[in-house]
Amino acid sequence: MKIRVLVYGTVQGVNFRSSTVIIANQLNISGTVRNLDNGSVEVIAEADNEFLLKFIVFLKKGPDGSKVDDLKIEEYEEKIDKGFKRI
Repeated sequence: MKIRVLVYGTVQGVNFRSSTVIIANQLNISGTVRNLDNGSVEVIAEADNEFLLKFIVFLKKGPDGSKVDDLKIEEYEEKIDKGFKRI
């Protein structure tokens, strides 16, 4: 399954992307994470549902120092390269 997640709140400048890469690699998730100009973070992810559900639990909480106010999750159709990287 492939998803796009927009994460809103205090999620830039708090190691959100770095922590996301670590968790994604632990769960064998492919995709990307990047900051957006509006202060949110975009996560593109592909994995089995079981691992994506665990990943979403992390994204809802974020690392220490972050404050996640909202997530928007939608299906994603584009090709995703293997591995997970920060853009």
